Amino acid sequence: MPFIGRVPADLNDGLPVSSLKAAGFDDQYLKRIADNINANKITNTHSVLISRNGKLVYEQYFNGFDEGAVHDLRSASKSISSALVGIAIDQGLLKDTAQKLISFLPPHFKATTD
Repeated sequence: MPFIGRVPADLNDGLPVSSLKAAGFDDQYLKRIADNINANKITNTHSVLISRNGKLVYEQYFNGFDEGAVHDLRSASKSISSALVGIAIDQGLLKDTAQKLISFLPPHFKATTD
């Protein structure tokens, strides 16, 4: 998919959006990244999302993937999850490590096993 530099869709999910220009990004650089992903010069890339100052400013998916695709991240997900749990406990959002994280997710992010 060619470079898309528009403001990401506002999903009213608590993550505000803004433009690349407002965030100070050169969209020509991001166009080169998209072109390289599409030409398979950068491999195994399904999406690129950029957040700056708490706002999502760029979101693009590649090779048939979209925001609904579930990915098996393996050890990366464990590392990120453990860091987030530590931060949440420190900020009082979780009481301890026995509290289930899935209870915090909206229903559309929960995979069903039925």
